[in-house]
Amino acid sequence: MTPSRSSHALPGHFHRVFVRKMLWLPGLFLIGAAVLLSIAWPLATSWLAETRQAVQAQERQLAQTLSSVRFLQEQRRLFERYGPAYQSLLQQGLVHRQDRVRWTDRLLQQQAQKHLSPFVIQYEPRQPLSESMAGPLPWKEQVFSVTRLHLEAGVHTESDLKSVMDQVARELTPLFLTERCDISQRVAPVLTPERPVAYQPNRPGLIAQCTLLLFEADVPPLKPEQMP
Repeated sequence: MTPSRSSHALPGHFHRVFVRKMLWLPGLFLIGAAVLLSIAWPLATSWLAETRQAVQAQERQLAQTLSSVRFLQEQRRLFERYGPAYQSLLQQGLVHRQDRVRWTDRLLQQQAQKHLSPFVIQYEPRQPLSESMAGPLPWKEQVFSVTRLHLEAGVHTESDLKSVMDQVARELTPLFLTERCDISQRVAPVLTPERPVAYQPNRPGLIAQCTLLLFEADVPPLKPEQMP
């Protein structure tokens, strides 16, 4: 009777071994795939991020190139129309691409260098220069446009404000008028021998509130009859 029981048990044993092997191979494959995926995923993510940054850099470069091409085309059109008069404006440095992002960046550089706080910049929409806005300047034709800049800056001394104005002349436009500029002193505590005046880099003692008129050379677009 014993041999008959062992003969019936053998097929079940082989069946279990076979099932284990069949389950073990896919399991091993899944484990290997998971390990490879865990290694490859960070590499793929890093590669995608680098590729995205490279594409964005190329897009920015392309946009800058297109902007430069358009600007040069516009300069050529203006020069062909106005000739020596426009060349004179170029030589005087009165022709600039209006770029408020660049303007703001240059002003913020000055703010960081001088530790000016607060520092608030506000622009009004660009508009043609009117005779009333030109003031003493002898411009009656609409060859210039003007942008009104409101600037509030905490300054340590009046020389800091002069540095800001110099930055406007160098980096924004060399031709501007100061419509108004008020300087007031911050409310300070009562000074005593025990509490003398102390220099605080991040807290200037003066507040300057100025409005500037930034002028740029501007010409109306060509009329159809003026097109070559």
